[in-house]
Amino acid sequence: MNREFLEELLKVIEDEPSRKEMIDKIMDENGKSINAGKAKIEELTKQLGLKTTEGEETARLLEDLKKSSAGNEENLNKIKAYEEQVATLQKELEEAKVDSALKVALANAKVTDVDYITYKIKEKGELKLDDEGNIKGIDDTLKEVKTSFPSFFETEKKKEIEVKDLGTGKVGTPEPTNLAEALKQQYSQKENKM
Repeated sequence: MNREFLEELLKVIEDEPSRKEMIDKIMDENGKSINAGKAKIEELTKQLGLKTTEGEETARLLEDLKKSSAGNEENLNKIKAYEEQVATLQKELEEAKVDSALKVALANAKVTDVDYITYKIKEKGELKLDDEGNIKGIDDTLKEVKTSFPSFFETEKKKEIEVKDLGTGKVGTPEPTNLAEALKQQYSQKENKM
């Protein structure tokens, strides 16, 4: 959403300060939504980086252990246990990458309940990442989910502003200058209608 769009949409409001204030408020709310989405993406990226670092460090420690314990059966059993742990961590890392990519895609699609939609997408089957770190077929999946659960997606509703001409009163009737004239004019109009 941009300021020029709002100015064009709200140009029917003649009062310049009121129009500017409305546009500023709308832009502020839009900015809050965008910043909240960016914060989610940054948090997920940070979590993904921690998992990656953790897995790399564990793999390096295993290699060091293998080199230092050649011939020692007890250490070899520990190494085997650590290798299984590394495999588990790598699996968790892949799952975290998929989850992060899915949550980023859902945040970009303006999903209101990310956890529920994540659950529904995972119900459909296993998700795979492409070479760029995006979920394969996510666009088609999002279209299906948006069709099935439209209330879980933010929508940009264009509000129609109906402008009603209030007019200036009866043609040829002068505007009242004080309360007494206004009341007199109002009652005379009601009497004429009866």
